[in-house]
Amino acid sequence: MRLDLPAVAVSLLCLSASAFAQGLPAPGPVPAAPQAAPVTPPSTAASAAQLHDEIRRMRDQSLAALARGDVNGILAHLHPNIIFAPMNGEVVRGPLQVRDYFNRMLKGPDRRVQSIQLKLNVADLADLYGNTAVAYGTSEGYYKLTNGMEFTVNTNWTASMVRDNGKWLLTSFQAAPDVFDNPILDLQKRAAALQAGIAGLVTGLVLGLLLLAWSWKRRRAKARATV
Repeated sequence: MRLDLPAVAVSLLCLSASAFAQGLPAPGPVPAAPQAAPVTPPSTAASAAQLHDEIRRMRDQSLAALARGDVNGILAHLHPNIIFAPMNGEVVRGPLQVRDYFNRMLKGPDRRVQSIQLKLNVADLADLYGNTAVAYGTSEGYYKLTNGMEFTVNTNWTASMVRDNGKWLLTSFQAAPDVFDNPILDLQKRAAALQAGIAGLVTGLVLGLLLLAWSWKRRRAKARATV
């Protein structure tokens, strides 16, 4: 009986491979990749609502200091690089210049303003950009001057702030009235009308005196001619 040697060799090789495979442990399940721990925000991070509340407190404290004429109370809420543009056309920068401005307006024998009552109306919640914020709105300001004049001025205003070490500080503030309709313009119009009236009255009196003098001289001349 002849053996087919190639076939026998292949059969033996297959049997050996099968036995070796049966001796290996069965493959286990592939372990899952470890899950990353959830990232939680730091407990010190302030919410948007908290930031808006802080801005409101800063606003209320600044207005209360202004109503009291407390310049130091105003300066406590200003950034070292504050830019302040009030209605009189000035531009002041830095707390020292702001102090000089308010002292000139509210303090001392040469002050122009007796008292100020200012109400700020916010058009919308301040826009937050990280540690900075921008706000805008309108204001109603009641001014009593040292010369006895009293008036109310309505303005549009804008303000920018920065949060430094958990405290909001004002970096810029600008207020502007309507240049075509405001009480200051009305006062100037009335003053101009009064000056024009006085000038007309004086001119009329001078012309009347000149006409009276001319008439008196004419009558004297006629009286002399008839003598």
